[in-house]
Amino acid sequence: IHAKSVMIRTCHAFTKSYYTDLDDNGNGKWVVTLRGRTDNAMETHDDPEAEFRNELLNESFREMLMEKSKTVKEIVVARALFGAGGFPGEDPLAALDPETDFSDIDRDFDDYLDDPLGIAVPWEEKYQNTTKGKDAGQAQYEKSNEQ
Repeated sequence: IHAKSVMIRTCHAFTKSYYTDLDDNGNGKWVVTLRGRTDNAMETHDDPEAEFRNELLNESFREMLMEKSKTVKEIVVARALFGAGGFPGEDPLAALDPETDFSDIDRDFDDYLDDPLGIAVPWEEKYQNTTKGKDAGQAQYEKSNEQ
């Protein structure tokens, strides 16, 4: 009655609390076995079988919605991809003013190498004065434990 994909998604929903086995009995019917991951897993849920049936219904409904909305999703994706490429025969650079001067484009990025917080300073440089003959890592460890 349920598609294989629905059965797999339903079993997956139960994998947090149960080990699930999904088998085809050869007659086109699925056999599901739930085994608790812990000794009291079966007791913590009111009725695992009823919960499984509810999840089957939920996953069946999701699959039905996915199938009904498939065409709409394909149209949305196709339009998005088509729109990203522009219209046929349109030159994407035509909107640019040919007189635009891009020679000063770096003016806003002159300070990108500044490091006022000292983040880019190599570790060895930053802590070389604290070692006093010790390994730099040991000195830093001792310094952090003192605080």
